[in-house]
Amino acid sequence: MIKKLLFFLAVPFCLIGCSIGEVEENKSGYLLFPGYFYPAEDDWKSVFSVSSDVLKVVVINPCGGPFDCGGNIDNNYKELIKALNDNGNIPIGYVHTNYGNRDISEVEFDIDTWLEEYPGIKGFFIDEVPNTADGFEYYKSIVSYITDWSEINGQPYFIVLNPGTKVDDIYYSIADLIVIFENSFSSFTDSSCYSNYPEKSACVVYNAAESEMEKVISVSNVKYFYITDDSLPFPYDSLPSYFFKEIELLK
Repeated sequence: MIKKLLFFLAVPFCLIGCSIGEVEENKSGYLLFPGYFYPAEDDWKSVFSVSSDVLKVVVINPCGGPFDCGGNIDNNYKELIKALNDNGNIPIGYVHTNYGNRDISEVEFDIDTWLEEYPGIKGFFIDEVPNTADGFEYYKSIVSYITDWSEINGQPYFIVLNPGTKVDDIYYSIADLIVIFENSFSSFTDSSCYSNYPEKSACVVYNAAESEMEKVISVSNVKYFYITDDSLPFPYDSLPSYFFKEIELLK
């Protein structure tokens, strides 16, 4: 999700990756929450006030990966991840891939670091994924690497892929969740967030007014959302003004 933000903070079907477990199906939807602001910021108080039955998955992103922008491990994120686990949320670590062009050894190093330095991490947000089948083997390898760690640690990891647009169906065989739309509301159409795999699809919409947020939810069939009135260049560095209204609509 929009790497420029990194300077600020920074389901149950799977052939290779393993889901963290089934979520309840009696809700309208869930929040895939980009926690792209520092652990000490007050917005986290609002996040922790929301039931984890709705606010399920939280993406942790110190600065484009497991290190902060100074190249260090920040213990405040360790404490945040522990608090999210205690609250029943699913904290997952951000990993960028440059659309399959990043050296896979660097990707594996980030995964290793997340798991070794932040043992409370419960999955990964794999960003910058291409939407064609051409790159599938690269991402299959990444998911297999995570699965190896899962077997070592006895812990299934929740895997989110983010192409930010609709993707070749083959990717659904390796992911727990895929972001099929990430853009401003001005680019949204009624079919943007409609998927053949609604339980495994997510929609992220920024620069959306409250009425537009309501429309996105009403015309979409995906199960996971994040909609905000925040805008570029940093649409995930604060909570939407209608945060609690969005939560209510997803209950």
